[in-house]
Amino acid sequence: MAPKPPQPAARVAGRKQDVWTIVNEGAAASPKQPIVNMGQGFFGYNPPNFIIDAAKQALDKVECNQYSPTRGRPRLRKALADAYSPLWGRKLNPDTEITITTGANEGLSRKGPKDERMPC
Repeated sequence: MAPKPPQPAARVAGRKQDVWTIVNEGAAASPKQPIVNMGQGFFGYNPPNFIIDAAKQALDKVECNQYSPTRGRPRLRKALADAYSPLWGRKLNPDTEITITTGANEGLSRKGPKDERMPC
């Protein structure tokens, strides 16, 4: 028997919009403007100077010139576990309960039958 294809999470299964439409509509509705979208896309304008300057400074750091570990940097996973543990009412394990993905589509495609996703 062939494995069942991945299914979207129940909370979004009935939506007809793709993830980018949802994100863009949410950003447009935000009371804090302007929203700087750092997602993949085609800009019709240059990013703000503070972003260009930060990118230039990051290129001078050796640790910023390599691919990150596929599961995310340990320090980032620990910071997320520490930040979200109070919301879950228990200590989250950064090694087994926090995964960093390269985008929403990758995160949704990794969903197991009992997994929950909480995009940060």
